Amino acid sequence: MSLIESDMFAKRELSEETIAWTPMKRLGKANEVAEVVLWLFSPASSYVVGQPISVDGGLSIL
Repeated sequence: MSLIESDMFAKRELSEETIAWTPMKRLGKANEVAEVVLWLFSPASSYVVGQPISVDGGLSIL
């Protein structure tokens, strides 16, 4: 699970405690996810195959 700023979260109340629980202490941004997607579609990632890539501000390492 990842907490990304979006209209969905704008309609919910996220407590400061929830945000503080993530290692980066903030919500992610859509452009941060988009940058990973662009990299995956670029020649720079040509040798990356079948790997899960978490864009979650470190949440998956907890």
